[in-house]
Amino acid sequence: MAKKSSVLYLLVGLAVMILVTLACGSIQVGVVTPTPEGGLEPVHEAQEEAGTPTPGTAEENVTRETQEASDAGAEAVSSEVPVVAWLGHIASLPAGSQYDDFVLLSPQGTGEFGLSGANEEIEAEIRNLRDAGGPQEYVHLWGSLSCQGQDYNGCQLVVERLQYGAVNSEEPVSGWVGTILGSTFNSGNSYVFQLAGEFPMWYSIYASQDESLQAEIESQRDTGSLVAVDGRLLVGVPDVNGTRIEVSHLTLIESGSAIQPTRPANIADLTADWPVFLNERYSYQVKYPQEARLSFYGPVGFPTDELPADKDSEEYMQDLLKLYTDKLCVQIEYALGWIFISAPENNGARYNPCGPTGIGAGEVIPLKESVYIGERLYHASGQEVKLAISDANGNLVSGETLDLHYEMFMVELEDGTRIRWGAAPDGEATYEDYRMKTREVLLQILATYQKLP
Repeated sequence: MAKKSSVLYLLVGLAVMILVTLACGSIQVGVVTPTPEGGLEPVHEAQEEAGTPTPGTAEENVTRETQEASDAGAEAVSSEVPVVAWLGHIASLPAGSQYDDFVLLSPQGTGEFGLSGANEEIEAEIRNLRDAGGPQEYVHLWGSLSCQGQDYNGCQLVVERLQYGAVNSEEPVSGWVGTILGSTFNSGNSYVFQLAGEFPMWYSIYASQDESLQAEIESQRDTGSLVAVDGRLLVGVPDVNGTRIEVSHLTLIESGSAIQPTRPANIADLTADWPVFLNERYSYQVKYPQEARLSFYGPVGFPTDELPADKDSEEYMQDLLKLYTDKLCVQIEYALGWIFISAPENNGARYNPCGPTGIGAGEVIPLKESVYIGERLYHASGQEVKLAISDANGNLVSGETLDLHYEMFMVELEDGTRIRWGAAPDGEATYEDYRMKTREVLLQILATYQKLP
């Protein structure tokens, strides 16, 4: 939710610009949200004219070309996405941030974006749920999601309904499209329906009343096949993400060709001369190449309602640094890539973002990949990002360099450890360079991860 002061400043700025340019006969007004990428800015605004240029003039041609380029860059993120029982944690952003709060979807890596209540009652409830614990830590949300740059990470969910705690609900499922994954819940095998689209939300899936249909679900597990399901959605149940789709009908849309990765039998040989980083505070170790660089980070902020009554912010930050140390977030940089390992105590990026916090404006392609973290296979969610940006002269810029085209993934382990990895921004190396020269080494690093007793 954007701060009111930002809107006021924008209105004042527009008024001044209009007064200054009245004598010129026409103006163009646009809103551009800058990214941290130096002088480049994402193109996602709709330009409006306060006058009509003469048809066929150079002014009209430039305006039309600029508008068409802007529309093309924003096309992939302009439509609304229906949200049905998406599970997430509502977290506040540090004081002074442009926005107030955001929701971190579960499983982590599915998405992070801003949210706003459809009415004052829901808005107030969202505020009350910020940084909550216990039965209010995770909330099921319904509404519509739009990614046009108007909130945290460029997306905003307008919440029409929410549910948490010991509350159950049920609603029909018709024609939902996605893939089926294998997972675990309460140490037992489980099946997950991963929703197709930009935000791969998880729901448990079963056909408990039909053995043949359940066998079909099992046969499609981890194949990458695209299926459509009908049935009933149960929310607030003890299962994956607090949900379960009881399937009545399953249709195969597209057969999958996914090949499950195998952990290299010689991973010990491949990494034999690599140093070992031991995180004694959070009980894990990981190996890394000699050329890699390690960086360590502690808390950089905290939820406002966590501040004790007898301390000021500076005193409490010192307490957090002593408690969580600078090993709360560990970064491994290698060649054209990076890995961030966030400790369970930092769940929901509570004290440190521990990795990139935004993806800019452009085309976002959802990815999924099965990777080995240590000796166990995990299903990671990610995004391939193709940015649409303008240079200092307002010209649309696109390309294959890693500042414009990159990918990142995330997976959360059973103990709450969050691991993210991806391509680092680079104005000379390309996305293909990353995939050929760096990506495989990042996966080898992940395969050396070990949780210690």
